[in-house]
Amino acid sequence: QIYFFIVCLSIVGLSYGFPSSTFTQGNSLRNILKEYQPINIEEVFYVVQALDNLSSEPSSKSSHCDLATQTLNEASDLASIYHAVYVSETLGCAKNANQKVAGKLLNLKPELTSTEDLFYATAAAFKLKDKKHLSFTSSQFSPILSVLSDRVSVDGSVKDTADERSGTLYHSGLAFQIAALLKSSDLTQDQKFTLEIFEENIEGLLELYTETEEGLMYIDNSDSRTAFRTTESFITGSFELLDDTDIFTEESILENVAEHILLNCPFSNLRDVYHFSKLINLMIKEKEPSIVVSLPNTTFSATDKSSGNIAVLVTDLLGNPISNVKVFLMKATSFADDSVVYSNQQLNSVSNKEFSFNFFTGKPSQGYYFLDIGVQVGGDTIKQTTRTIKVVTSVSVASVSIDVLDSADKEVTQSHNVVPGKKFGHFKTSYFYSLNLHFSVKDDASKQLTRVQQATIRFSGRTTEGSFAIEFQEDSSYKSLLDVKEIGRDLWYISGDYDVSLIIGDPFIDNSFVWELGTVTFNFPPYLKVAEQENVYATRNEIEHTFRVPDKRPSETVSLGFSAGVLVPSVFLLISLLTIGISIKFPSGLGFIYSLLFLATIGGVFFTYSGFWFGHFNMFETLGKLLFVGPLSFLFGYLALKAKSNTRLAEHEKVKQE
Repeated sequence: QIYFFIVCLSIVGLSYGFPSSTFTQGNSLRNILKEYQPINIEEVFYVVQALDNLSSEPSSKSSHCDLATQTLNEASDLASIYHAVYVSETLGCAKNANQKVAGKLLNLKPELTSTEDLFYATAAAFKLKDKKHLSFTSSQFSPILSVLSDRVSVDGSVKDTADERSGTLYHSGLAFQIAALLKSSDLTQDQKFTLEIFEENIEGLLELYTETEEGLMYIDNSDSRTAFRTTESFITGSFELLDDTDIFTEESILENVAEHILLNCPFSNLRDVYHFSKLINLMIKEKEPSIVVSLPNTTFSATDKSSGNIAVLVTDLLGNPISNVKVFLMKATSFADDSVVYSNQQLNSVSNKEFSFNFFTGKPSQGYYFLDIGVQVGGDTIKQTTRTIKVVTSVSVASVSIDVLDSADKEVTQSHNVVPGKKFGHFKTSYFYSLNLHFSVKDDASKQLTRVQQATIRFSGRTTEGSFAIEFQEDSSYKSLLDVKEIGRDLWYISGDYDVSLIIGDPFIDNSFVWELGTVTFNFPPYLKVAEQENVYATRNEIEHTFRVPDKRPSETVSLGFSAGVLVPSVFLLISLLTIGISIKFPSGLGFIYSLLFLATIGGVFFTYSGFWFGHFNMFETLGKLLFVGPLSFLFGYLALKAKSNTRLAEHEKVKQE
């Protein structure tokens, strides 16, 4: 056994991010799915398949079967056929494929069909063939591989149609699942080459997409609406197509997927619940089941020697034990100074999924520790993951001494000593004295003097309070000389009685405490007293505000009369035009062109004004457009008028000559 242990540890371990918790929401998801009332065949498919993935079944099988049968009789589209086939086959109510279904599935035109519909058709057909409800040769679907090969984009992903600019991981996963179904068919050399290309592209796509921030897959943990569907489609297709799935284990991809889906269990979206359940099922039953390494307890008290046993649970995602597993403590490192406390130890097996070791045999001090845990299943390579534990201790203070010293000659005028459970009583001091505090903090586990993060003396009065840190000395004790002048500054020099408390706190002790030592009366000169500061939390007087009174407006009659007066010129213009008539004459030649351009630029000016008025352009955009259109309108207007004037002069000269 020792030799075997040494051999195991000599193997280079792989670093993994094993999930630290199991899947515990199974019952909740089952209840939600059983209570859900689906309204179409797609929702029935999600409910039935998700329950099947979670090792359960729906309560109303007959109604689901009836809807599936009705859908197959109609055979309206490939997606409905796919959903209905899987529902009926899963519930055990499937029949031989009717003529409509067989015609839809076997008479495909792959080049005119989207990748998603090609998957629906292929998966449904092979499901029916597997259950002996449809007969055909696999080679009938092999031309699909040539179509999919033409849809591979530059980065290796597969497009839904040939017209799209780029592919997606979701459609790539569907293409890989189609290829896996056709892998054993009688393929041409080109079709076999397509399968090889798909297998090579999987690794490249993983490297390309798992480190982005676009929400395409699961690594970034961002708010991606397609994360479950994309991840499930791609990993399912990859697992079905590849013979060797080491790329998923070497890059810790499955562990990252497991960690992500455990933290983001969906409850509201039915489609996500289906893809989530399929991923869970994949992690448990497929080639590389996920391993969960968890620590039921991560905080240990050094004061209690019997609590140093660290339990490590090694299970699958559902909390079931994994057979033939060994667990090793590769290294235990202190977070504070990187010192190694343990290394290369095999944990004792307590049960088929619990392993333990006594961490306190190395007498660790309080603090955080990183545990590099190695897990070996059968004869596989040891896979490592890291967990963090916290070691705490208890402390105690035997006594506290307070001496009152004259600030001038440092002569001790009073001495007070207090032990746990007692108080030093009441004493008085004044502005001209100092307080000398002295105490030690002892670690109850090691029986040695220790240092804590917080050691503070607090003076609490009726209206003021002040806290002062006590300094840690070289002899491992705490000592500070507090001048009452300095204390008074925090207390606003308000004379009176103050409760004295010692505060001991630290993140690595389990008994932080506040010890009330007694009462002291401070006397300060009256002229030093600071006026009490305003209480920002006190109730203030209600604010009464009078808003500006609206300006007085004219009566409705006056307003309507004014509006009518404004419109009178427009009415007069309209009547004049109707009486006299409208005669628009454009000059010929260049004058005609100039006139059209002038009208166009005038229209551009009004268009710009309208855009500004309705908020489509801001002030700067409006000015920019006017600076361009305005000069052109002046230029074309001038040229149009000049051409019209020349035409009029020419006509006038012609009349004279006649």
